[in-house]
Amino acid sequence: PLTNPTRPPPVFIARVLGQLVAVALYEPAAQPALFHKFYQVEAFLDPGQYSPEEHGELKSIVVNPIFNNAVPAILQHIQRLAGTCCTYALLPPDIPTPDALQALTLVGIRARGPASFPSDIDPAKTGLTPALQMPAGPPTLLHTNFRLLCQPKKRLDTRIVVVGNSDTALALVHTLLAVPYLAFHRLFLVAPAGLPLSPPNFKVDGVNFTKEERLWHGIAGQGQVIAGELGSVDREHASLQVLRDDGQGEVAIHYDYLVIAPGLQDTLAERLVRRHLDKGGSPALKGLFSPDNPRHEPLLQDYVARVLSSGEEELRVCLVGNGASVLVAARRLQELGVDPRRMVVLCGEDKFEAVQGEERASELLLNAALNEGIEVRTAVRVEDLVTRQNRVTGVVVRGAGVKKREARAGEEEREEGEEGEGARRE
Repeated sequence: PLTNPTRPPPVFIARVLGQLVAVALYEPAAQPALFHKFYQVEAFLDPGQYSPEEHGELKSIVVNPIFNNAVPAILQHIQRLAGTCCTYALLPPDIPTPDALQALTLVGIRARGPASFPSDIDPAKTGLTPALQMPAGPPTLLHTNFRLLCQPKKRLDTRIVVVGNSDTALALVHTLLAVPYLAFHRLFLVAPAGLPLSPPNFKVDGVNFTKEERLWHGIAGQGQVIAGELGSVDREHASLQVLRDDGQGEVAIHYDYLVIAPGLQDTLAERLVRRHLDKGGSPALKGLFSPDNPRHEPLLQDYVARVLSSGEEELRVCLVGNGASVLVAARRLQELGVDPRRMVVLCGEDKFEAVQGEERASELLLNAALNEGIEVRTAVRVEDLVTRQNRVTGVVVRGAGVKKREARAGEEEREEGEEGEGARRE
């Protein structure tokens, strides 16, 4: 309804031959400066050349699917009637981009430096809480203007598969999705646990994405994110096998272009934390550490010292991996006071190789670990965590010929299962 005679109505209706084909709720942007502050809008236009009244925001739109290709023309008429030159649309972080909005272009988040408290302010004496729960991510901002609407996007069915959720992989996918005149409909991102939950482990500086950028789900809105591990690549038939994290088995993906950029990060720890959060657990999980994360070193030392000094229980350790780094981590734990007889190495390969390609050296290192009392198990896969009061108390492993077994504090209870593949808690 027209409530203000000086402004056009916020509801626009499109008809073709008397038939209703689209309804849009469109208003002048309330605060376009916020879009320019947090998103890279200058990649498409110079904000200083437009007055605030020339920025419009598409609140919602309903389109008959038959007329999805006519959305650019519909938006052109809406902008003319509303007297605007550019259009924005905000989507919640977990909502895929609707087909009616595919004509709009993804806008990148502006890189911002990490915020910190001033040196003269003590956070403990203020009402500020630094340990807030991690948000779901900022909204996805879509943009278009007269220039972009006059040159519709070219639909590309080229199959592009990007493996990994490193900065390089995310930046590549975002760059492809942000091309104004191209629409990629078969763009896949394959990575364990899907999109990352935390900043990269190797370093944090202005080159890497911030936490907010890595939580950005705009990629999931326009691409297809598959949470799983790369199993094998068939270059002859241009396909790859992906083992899904949800337990649905393997899925085959064919590609025209394949980019592998896994980055330097512990994807196993990320996957286990994500499953813990999916079950309603707290982000402040105790007892899970990554040897590839230098920030975990002091946390691990404090945790081991606190558990050993309490004297209430013996510390049991599961080390997951295959290589010399696992044995180095075991030696480091021994230096911290952990009994090697309470350590178990879980290797996903059929054979533990401390040094790749050096069978004799690997055999010597393995025998040294066994002589110290360290248990080594091969051909097992860590599936999930066992937690109690937000603390890791065990892991669930799966492997060929493993029978079901549950271990509880103070007692052991064995439950025999069928032969073949099974799950076991350690």
